[in-house]
Amino acid sequence: MYFAKVPVKKALSEAGLARMTGAEQFWYVLQCMAFGAGYFAKVPVKKALSEVALAPERYQSPAPVTGRQPGHGRSRRPPVTDR
Repeated sequence: MYFAKVPVKKALSEAGLARMTGAEQFWYVLQCMAFGAGYFAKVPVKKALSEVALAPERYQSPAPVTGRQPGHGRSRRPPVTDR
């Protein structure tokens, strides 16, 4: 499990949310040398972190509920009459 957390820690350190120890840096480089396993494990975590950073801008809270449904009740336009 230690080796699984090293790429996650690398993604967090690149986002400025954590610091990697010397041992973690060593194991991350070693994992990257083994067919890029460390890098490919880091990519989804870094993508998720970037999406979380955009969340407050992208997702707005819904409009407050007023109790009236749109389109129900009186309309603001006068009724159409044939003359």
